[in-house]
Amino acid sequence: MAAWFVWHQDRCAAAVGFGAGGALVLWIAVQLLVLQRYFFLQPVIAVLGAMTIALDWWWVHRSLQA
Repeated sequence: MAAWFVWHQDRCAAAVGFGAGGALVLWIAVQLLVLQRYFFLQPVIAVLGAMTIALDWWWVHRSLQA
């Protein structure tokens, strides 16, 4: 969904990107707290969420400098 907003150059794309990355990281944190079980894909998903947030932050700051 976040990629769709970016592709269509919607002004809400940055907020949606931060939300998507934050939701991934939060989802994994809740999973670990509730289930108390570790699965090897959990850190992969958490890193993807963190990368989404980092790339969105970079994109916003790059856009502000241009």
